[in-house]
Amino acid sequence: MMSNNKLMAIVSCFAALACTGLTGCASGGESDDAQADAAVAGTDPSAAVDLAALIGSDSMSHAMNCVVHLGQTDTVGGGDQLAMDSASTAWRAQLVAETNEQEASQLIASNVNMLADTPAAAREVAIAWCLDNAPG
Repeated sequence: MMSNNKLMAIVSCFAALACTGLTGCASGGESDDAQADAAVAGTDPSAAVDLAALIGSDSMSHAMNCVVHLGQTDTVGGGDQLAMDSASTAWRAQLVAETNEQEASQLIASNVNMLADTPAAAREVAIAWCLDNAPG
């Protein structure tokens, strides 16, 4: 299981790579490897994704946001679809338990458009968190 800090650092590095035309994570004369190592080690304060913004800060937000992120896995290259479906089902069941079927459906639907513009690298961090922390 990968820690949230490590996941956030990796995503930050991927985002930096995308922004610099795949030339590397380095800035300010630091080698690519040194900055990547620092980011993965969680020592680079600029290497952070706001996980709370991606999945929320309470169990209901976690559930509805995870269902949406896991449901949009085809936009980030897939992965283990059985694990994604299982986690999504568990998150949805938690949300239904906290609300009811109709409200859960409405909450999930209302988040689809809000999360649609989430960058792929950030979505991958959210998906990894959702998989690692799925109920049950």
